[in-house]
Amino acid sequence: LHWRGATRPDDPRAVMRRDAFLRGVVVDGVVIVSLAVAGFGAYLKRGGGWHDIAILAFACVPYIAVLLGSIVTPSGLRRALGLQGAVLAALVFTLVGFTAPGRPAPDAWAYWSMNSVRAEANKVCASNVPTLVTMFPSLFFGCKNVTYGLVISWGEVRNSFPDPRDMPTVLDSDPKTPQIVWLQYVPLMPVPYHPWLAEHYHLIASVPAAFGYACECYAADATLQVYRRNGS
Repeated sequence: LHWRGATRPDDPRAVMRRDAFLRGVVVDGVVIVSLAVAGFGAYLKRGGGWHDIAILAFACVPYIAVLLGSIVTPSGLRRALGLQGAVLAALVFTLVGFTAPGRPAPDAWAYWSMNSVRAEANKVCASNVPTLVTMFPSLFFGCKNVTYGLVISWGEVRNSFPDPRDMPTVLDSDPKTPQIVWLQYVPLMPVPYHPWLAEHYHLIASVPAAFGYACECYAADATLQVYRRNGS
């Protein structure tokens, strides 16, 4: 058998290339598989959407770039036709993806509204009143007086378990906390509306919020609301 310049399988250079390849598969493969499991798990559940697998698409960008770069080099042009076809298919799929609708960059109103929401969150933190936060949790991470019961998570639970008795949550009954941060947004409002909120709490603050959950725009009819418990 004549190798004609090719590297033998037991050649140290071949072993190093093979080990480097396997190392890349192990390290990068774990990341890609983890993102795929998380992304497609969210996408395939009830209420899932394309936004759930967007992070997987972003993670694949450098790999597509490397594959494209490998195929346009002289050595890449001599490689197997199957690999070239796979790379070209990935490139076409990527270009088609650019035609999908996307959320526009935040405009001046979106920045103003979220700055207003951040300012209101700072007031809640400074009040030192025990507060249940149901929306925009990242704005309250530095607060010592808050607990969390996110209304988005509540909606996903109710999509899967319509009967509260199957999986009760903190938002299915009166949490009896002195203060609540709430999001008023019609598409997310439960039917029937949480009766305990109207019965035991009164509104003390309301600011517009730029809210873009599962859509390609920022809702103009969403407001962050702060409720104080009656008598407190």
